[in-house]
Amino acid sequence: MYKENKWELDHESGIATLKYKRKEVIIDIADYRMAKQFRWVVYNGRFPYVRAYSHLTDDGTQKNVYLKRLVLGMDEDDRRCVVHKDGNCFNLRRNNLALTGRGLWKAEESTHNISIDPGVLNGETKEEQQATSTQSAGNGKPL
Repeated sequence: MYKENKWELDHESGIATLKYKRKEVIIDIADYRMAKQFRWVVYNGRFPYVRAYSHLTDDGTQKNVYLKRLVLGMDEDDRRCVVHKDGNCFNLRRNNLALTGRGLWKAEESTHNISIDPGVLNGETKEEQQATSTQSAGNGKPL
């Protein structure tokens, strides 16, 4: 059996803090019951993230569970990416997470200096964004 994660609950601020080695990950206290069902591991490499150990599904395949995607209620087929508005990969409060299309993730990977474009939020692809923001002069070219 694995060792359970250590959580601290602060009901006054509405924050649940996962303490893993020397790292602290915060979520909204409303998400604590859902999150505590898993054994979380915090990775702090080039691209830090928090995931649960792989678990077996009904068909015997292994799946990873990422805490930020669990908090947002995303299913495994959802290809959108989650970015952290404040750039802190361990701040997983709902008001700090935003959904983006796949294209923005590459920029986030290379720079970790995230600039959230409201047109990319809610999963719009780059092509969809260009189609809605480009005006035509009647000849098919942008103004």
